[in-house]
Amino acid sequence: YQLTRHRDPLKAARVIREYGPKVVIVTLGKDGCLVLGEGIQEFVSLGSIEGVVDTTGAGDAFCGGFLMAVLNGLPLVQACKVGSATSAHLITRLGGHEHAPFLPDIQQILREYHEDELTKILEKL
Repeated sequence: YQLTRHRDPLKAARVIREYGPKVVIVTLGKDGCLVLGEGIQEFVSLGSIEGVVDTTGAGDAFCGGFLMAVLNGLPLVQACKVGSATSAHLITRLGGHEHAPFLPDIQQILREYHEDELTKILEKL
């Protein structure tokens, strides 16, 4: 809202894209995220995360997982799922710095949400 004066995430993402970014990701907490780019407009969610303890660092964790996936050539939707799994790992523990996940942690979360194909892709990294 502060950047665009729009509460609707899709409207806000469209306004931000008008400034030039090729891709805009809007994280939506428990509702996943919205990815908007050239030829893509999709809400992405792993599902409801059980046992949330502390959301400190959730956005940073999402960004880290997302960027790792993009830099390894994954498509945007899959990268969003990796970002969500990275964030999910962090928010089920207390403190944002002590529990940064390793790749096997992310893979385990993706398996729990039946993202088997994506898990296999990550095994090759």
